[in-house]
Formats: sequence, C-alpha cells, structure tokens
Amino acid sequence: MAPLHSLMGFSRVMSAQPKQDLVNLESVRKMEAFLSQLEQVDLSTANLVHGGMCARTILIPAGTALVGALTNRDSICVMYGDTIFTTDEGAVRKTGYHVIPANAGYKRGGVAITDTYWTAIWPTSLTDIIDIENEMTDESAMLQTRRALPFNQHKALEK
Repeated sequence: MAPLHSLMGFSRVMSAQPKQDLVNLESVRKMEAFLSQLEQVDLSTANLVHGGMCARTILIPAGTALVGALTNRDSICVMYGDTIFTTDEGAVRKTGYHVIPANAGYKRGGVAITDTYWTAIWPTSLTDIIDIENEMTDESAMLQTRRALPFNQHKALEK
C-alpha cells in the first residue's frame, strides 16, 4: 500500500483506463506492480473468527492506494469512509457506510480519500488465521500479515 502523495500519475492511471478495463485482472496486477515499488503503509489488520465466519478489518489511511488479494471465496465487504475502488462495473466512489457483495475470483484496487475502515467477512470452518488466509486466497504469501515491514513501520504491529 502506498501513500497517494508518492503516486505521481495515479489519478491519471485511474482516469485514463476505459471503465471496463478497471476490473480486468491484468490491469489490477499492473497497478499492484506499480504500487509495490513504493513505500508500504501498515494497514493495522485485525481478524475476528467467530460462528463459522472470519472478519478481517483494515484501516486504510487517507491518501493510500492499495490492491487486495485475489479471492477464492465469496465475501461481504463493509466499508466506512470515502474511497474509490474497482468493481465489476468499473471504478466507483463510495462515501459513508456501505455493505458490498464481493464475488470470489476478483482482485480489487483502490485509493482512500479519507481514513477508511474496510472489513471483509466470509464463511469458514477453520479457526487458525494462517489456514483461513490460505483458504481465502492463493496469494496469502503477499498479505501484509505475512510480509516483514521495514523496522520503522512496525509500531502498529507491536501494539
């Protein structure tokens, strides 16, 4: 996840793409490759496993662009904030509180305009978070909870 101030041309990238291309996996992967070159931001991931479900919440700081993992499971996303993100119909801006269906097999990208909370909820019979992450995505090795952050970015993880 990269701070928007270091994303020179990000808004041009978003607006230059034809609407239907924004949901194309290749386009989102290009965005991911671009963002991976920039400073990464700790999203303070929190997980709750309860009642046969997993809820995974991140706080996306204002001005942060990110790409999520390609999902293996249908889920429900709950967001509160102001963000632009890719959907099946192209890029949309959502402000406030929204409950959003998310189909398996998709990889999304976006940018937070204000601090935004994003929670993904999906069914699981598992209880170990590592196993649950592996079940949810084949890209679990790329999840922030699996990657080391530079020393000065570990504060939120040590709380």
